[in-house]
Amino acid sequence: MRGKMRRDKIFFRDSKGKVNDFDWKDKEILKQLCIDSNMTFAEISRNTEIPIDTIKYRVKKWELSKLIKFQLDVSTKKLGFDINVMLLVRFVNLSEYEHLVRDFIKRNRNMVSCSNLSGDYDFQINIIARNIEEYHKVLSDFKTEFDGVIRSINTNFVLNDYSDSAKLLIGG
Repeated sequence: MRGKMRRDKIFFRDSKGKVNDFDWKDKEILKQLCIDSNMTFAEISRNTEIPIDTIKYRVKKWELSKLIKFQLDVSTKKLGFDINVMLLVRFVNLSEYEHLVRDFIKRNRNMVSCSNLSGDYDFQINIIARNIEEYHKVLSDFKTEFDGVIRSINTNFVLNDYSDSAKLLIGG
C-alpha cells in the first residue's frame, strides 16, 4: 500500500503480511459474531445478506492472520471466584527479574493475565480468587517470592468489567 493510511479507516495485516482494508462487509460479519460467536455462516448470511462463501473466506482469513480467535470465555464469578484484583507492581531492576516474574505468573493459577507496562509500574497482574483469604495467600506468596526487589505495589479491586475490544472494529 502506498501513501499514508487514513486514520478513520481500519486496516489489518493478513497471514502473509499484506495490508487489508476492513470494509462494511467485514464489520457486519464481525458484528454478528460479537452478538453470538456460535452463529453459523448460514445465519450470518441470512442476517447480513452477505454470501456464505464470502463469510467463510473472510473469517478464515481473520483466523489465519490472528485478527480473531475463537476461545472459551469463562465466567469466573459463576465458578465461585468472587475476588478480581488488578495488581500494579514496580520492581527495583525489572530487566533482572522480568523472566522470573513471568515464570511465577505462569505457575500461579490465580494470576490469570499479566501486562508489561510503561509509566509508573512495570506490570499489571490480574488476580482471581474465591475469597479474600485465597487472594491474601496469592499476594503473600508473590511478595515473599520477590521480597527485596519490589519497589512498590498497588492493589485495585475490580468492581465491574465493561471490556469490549470489538467496539474498535464495529463501532458502538
